[in-house]
Amino acid sequence: MSFLAKLLFIVKVEGMSGWPHLVSGKHYLATNFVEPHLGDFIVFTHPQFPDSHLVKRVKDRQGDYFLVESNVPWATSGEELGPIHISAVQGKLIAPRSKVYLKGPIA
Repeated sequence: MSFLAKLLFIVKVEGMSGWPHLVSGKHYLATNFVEPHLGDFIVFTHPQFPDSHLVKRVKDRQGDYFLVESNVPWATSGEELGPIHISAVQGKLIAPRSKVYLKGPIA
């Protein structure tokens, strides 16, 4: 795997919890090179289901833990997930607020 492939990866958003900033079914570019900040969308391992990943907005950071939130009330909430340890975070989405997304996976 190339150095660039380790820094950048593609995430397909499924679900409406990030709407209107994220569009379900679209692919977004993510990176693990920069630290997530409040308001960023992070990609992390689901706390109860380690084989699945979620994308949620960072609401707060408390030491090594992120508190996350959804933009819509019917999505899995941050309260349901609990604090997300920094070791579970794969990276953060790049520029989702401008609705920059890819039409498909990069070959």
